Amino acid sequence: MRHLDPAQGIKPLDVGEGGLTGSVTPDGRWLAVNAYHPTHGYMTLTSMPSFDEQSRHQPERVRAYRRELATGDGFGVALREGIVQRETYLVEDALPLLRFTLSNGVVGECISFVMHGVALQQWRFSRPGRWITLTGLERVQIQRCAYTQLTEGGVLPIPPPGTRHQPRQTDTLLHNPALDATALLSVGSVPGGWTEWRDFEGAETFQVAIALGTQAESVAAALAEIQAADEDALLEQALSRWQQRWASTPTYSQKLELVERKGLAYALQCAVPIDADAICLLTDHMLLPLSWNRDAYYAALPLLHWGAEGAKVVRGHLLWMFERAERIDGAWGRSYLANGQVKDKGYQLDQQIYPLLELAEYIQHTDDTALLARLRPYIQPTLDAIFARQHAATGLLPTDETPADDPLGTLRYHFTSHVLLWHMLNQLESLVATKSPITPDDLKQTIERHFVVHREKAPLYAYAIDGAGNHRLYHDANDVPFALMPLWGYCEPSDETWQNTARFAWSQENEGVYEGRLGSVHTPAPWPLGDAQGMLLARLLGDSERENIHIDNLRQAAQWDGMLPEAHHATDGSVVSRHWFVWSTVMTRYVLEVIS
Repeated sequence: MRHLDPAQGIKPLDVGEGGLTGSVTPDGRWLAVNAYHPTHGYMTLTSMPSFDEQSRHQPERVRAYRRELATGDGFGVALREGIVQRETYLVEDALPLLRFTLSNGVVGECISFVMHGVALQQWRFSRPGRWITLTGLERVQIQRCAYTQLTEGGVLPIPPPGTRHQPRQTDTLLHNPALDATALLSVGSVPGGWTEWRDFEGAETFQVAIALGTQAESVAAALAEIQAADEDALLEQALSRWQQRWASTPTYSQKLELVERKGLAYALQCAVPIDADAICLLTDHMLLPLSWNRDAYYAALPLLHWGAEGAKVVRGHLLWMFERAERIDGAWGRSYLANGQVKDKGYQLDQQIYPLLELAEYIQHTDDTALLARLRPYIQPTLDAIFARQHAATGLLPTDETPADDPLGTLRYHFTSHVLLWHMLNQLESLVATKSPITPDDLKQTIERHFVVHREKAPLYAYAIDGAGNHRLYHDANDVPFALMPLWGYCEPSDETWQNTARFAWSQENEGVYEGRLGSVHTPAPWPLGDAQGMLLARLLGDSERENIHIDNLRQAAQWDGMLPEAHHATDGSVVSRHWFVWSTVMTRYVLEVIS
């Protein structure tokens, strides 16, 4: 049991398994229970109001709604007595355990987890009595997830609201006809199960269960299996799974141990099975349950080295990307619904590269020749689609948007995307024979010829160029490939141009730096991704003092359960953007792994 410190920043605590995810408020109520939807991508069972569709293109309204999703009251069990003491734990660094001492001296505990496709809470009190009631029930709805984006790239019509509540003998049935989605909610063996029951009397222990899905028979079968099972045995199964997962998992930094484990656990929780083979990797389960090839790649890296289960997830994700994810004119979109439908159509060069790189690294790690044979027919067409956009005279490849999803305008050639392409071509050519109009060596010469500019006579890499002499000096927390260049063998850490670029990147002259910390103009604040990059650079440069500063920055940014947000305040570490963000947390785990 790991005690969580509320001074680190309280956020809802997360559970998930097999595509069903949920978050619990610090008071023990469900903020949401979410699941895959074959048409709409991801759906949510929640008491939160729907997002105002008129606010889609208003960033401040979007941010406000995201904050509400992280601080809502939720629905479910509410304590009738005043709470005089709280203790919050993660059991096996995965299952939230809340302990409350009430004003009458009674001690209550609640542990939350997912088992057999059902979200569960087990409540225990030190003696029987009327200690709880239920709250928020009348507001519970099944909705499509809101997908609240700052850079909206493809508004999807929201399905009509309207969830029907039907109390039954041992549970309550909820159904949204527009989604054809069903939820079953039960509280122990109490008649009515949920909506007809208000005050709890008598028992010292009881179980809350929620099943959610689009196939009513499967939802009913999942709940019936849980109701027939021994409650203690269910919990033991959940604990045993996490014990086995952590059994041989190394820790690379004692200061960031919880961040490391949260990165692995959350990446696994955000792995959504689509069918028997394909698995989508979401960037988060609450705010933006969408998939970006870029975010998913960095989630796949640590999963690939996390035992057979993690490697199996990566295999499934590769099948999802190559066989399920929609492409437009041969190109992957900016972001995806979990079902593989393009959500945002913006063309980003790096999004085309990451799937091929993930495939190459997976095969190198596993020697899964069967998967390579299955996906081989996709490799050359993918390369052809990338190079079809290549500028004939310069050899450069354009992109419409940055890795922060922001438009590039006339400076259409993006530096780190070219470095990423160079690395991918190197990795791929060791596995399969491909036809490319440019070799890795020639591409490197192209990069050096066009992206190296001079500032006060010192060479450094431009962030973006137009190929006609115009450039922008900038570095963004999203541009992770820059920090990886020496590890990939593009250059030595002593390389003058790379070092000059690094100095500029962390200087106040870079508009992406905030109070000495690297962030992004996309969300003007320090980003943990910036400190993850900085930690890697410091190790490569042998600067242990600077490395420790970045580690301390990451520790400050981490919320109480180890989750790193997208962006945070420099002074107190409080969240500026996105309490849930898989990339920040898994990237930190990955960097600690490679520098160790």
